[in-house]
Amino acid sequence: MSDIKVNEIKTDTIKNQAGTTAMTISGGTVTFSNSPSGILTQGTAVTTSGSAEYGFTGIPSTVTHIKFLGVGVSRGTGTGSLNIQLGDSGGYETTGYTYNPSYGYGGGGAAYYQNAVADQSGARLALYDESITFFADIIHFDGNQWIIKGQSHGDAAAGDGVLHSTFFTVSKTLSGVLDRVRIIDTNGTNLDGGKIKIIYG
Repeated sequence: MSDIKVNEIKTDTIKNQAGTTAMTISGGTVTFSNSPSGILTQGTAVTTSGSAEYGFTGIPSTVTHIKFLGVGVSRGTGTGSLNIQLGDSGGYETTGYTYNPSYGYGGGGAAYYQNAVADQSGARLALYDESITFFADIIHFDGNQWIIKGQSHGDAAAGDGVLHSTFFTVSKTLSGVLDRVRIIDTNGTNLDGGKIKIIYG
């Protein structure tokens, strides 16, 4: 078969062989009839100030990978922790996270490790009064089971005068299909700065 070379195609609709519309094009905007696979959707950044929790709902059931990002997220308490939690149509799930972290702190690079602990309240991002930058890959494993893997780093010394870092791997099986993700301060203290966003596909 010889190559076909086309300089320009003008169309408003692309259909499959059965005549079903797959996508439409209007004013430079492409709209898919169904959620396409293999294409990343980027959420809008949300400011994290004035509430103890911030999240994203309405995540499509076809999603298998979520990147959860935060910059300058600031908590004003050293009580409780700042966690990532997952949820489904029944709401966010606050128990049953198997958490396996390692920590680093201080200018000397001291570090320690913690064995995997079941039935935790989420993937822990911060324990102290501090501002952090974090990223987490939330990856579908099997059924309603998800893996959360990532790290967080203090932007400056925390309330205890030390700069902290956390590396974590978490397993969580939901009761239903994932459709939401959030960060929450388990102490109920309002966050007072920073932004978060998700990218998913």
